[in-house]
Amino acid sequence: MDLFSFDKLGHAIAYGTLTGLYYWARFKNIGVVTNKWFLYIAIGTTGYGILMEIIQYTFFPNRYFEVLDILANIMGILVSYLICKFFFLFDKSREEGEAPKISGF
Repeated sequence: MDLFSFDKLGHAIAYGTLTGLYYWARFKNIGVVTNKWFLYIAIGTTGYGILMEIIQYTFFPNRYFEVLDILANIMGILVSYLICKFFFLFDKSREEGEAPKISGF
């Protein structure tokens, strides 16, 4: 079991995308996503990933609970945070109360 296998890359991409979509939904609804919301979303998506591993192990024969899958999920969540922070969600250059400006969307 390798942390850098295609399976783990798939986990990271899936959970990174899930996290990014949560950020985008929060951003579109409120107009701002703070570090506090990153923590809430990260805890929620990590919890979801752990729950899916437990369900997979419990209800599906020949499937296993893998800690490396959870680590890959968390890596995807963190990469999504960094991408979102870099591009649009944590724009510190705007005035307080002003809606963030997103170019290209």
